[in-house]
Amino acid sequence: MKNLLLISGFLILSLASCKKDYVCECTITDKDEVIPDQIKTVTYNGKKDDVEGTCTAMSKKEDNIITTCIVK
Repeated sequence: MKNLLLISGFLILSLASCKKDYVCECTITDKDEVIPDQIKTVTYNGKKDDVEGTCTAMSKKEDNIITTCIVK
């Protein structure tokens, strides 16, 4: 019984830390509407928390151009 619990616990922990492919979708918007909205996607392989941090860090605001990035 103890072995079964130990193996089950190990499997759960190993699945929780799996690396997967996540898509970071960035929408680029121009407030003055000179440039049409653009959507760019980048695929990252890693843990969800790490990918979310990387993707969110890509969001920025420069003059009239706003880039908003989210993990999908």
